[in-house]
Amino acid sequence: MKVFNCKLCDFQFSNGVVVCQGCQGDVVYGATEHERDEAMKYWGFGTAGLVAMVLYGLPMLIASNFAIALPAGLGLGFYALGIMAIAGIAGAVYGLRRTDDKYSRHVRTFRRSSIRR
Repeated sequence: MKVFNCKLCDFQFSNGVVVCQGCQGDVVYGATEHERDEAMKYWGFGTAGLVAMVLYGLPMLIASNFAIALPAGLGLGFYALGIMAIAGIAGAVYGLRRTDDKYSRHVRTFRRSSIRR
């Protein structure tokens, strides 16, 4: 059985414990829900925004600098919005997996904000 030390109070606890017996802090294995949600938002909206810049901004940039007429959305119409949505979903999944991999071996303790003394 693996034993960990609490980073807040240095109390030793075994694997699978959800509350530290020393400081009553929450023990978290891996990424927290907040970290997972933020990664999904960051990567999802970032990827969708990047694809939007390529589909809509690049034709405008080329048209203004090189006098080559390209339609907005590269001529895809409403399909360009679907491509942006799919890219956003793929980016969110990538961000979630990346965050889970980053924190997969971490065991952290957080103070409870609602402790009554």
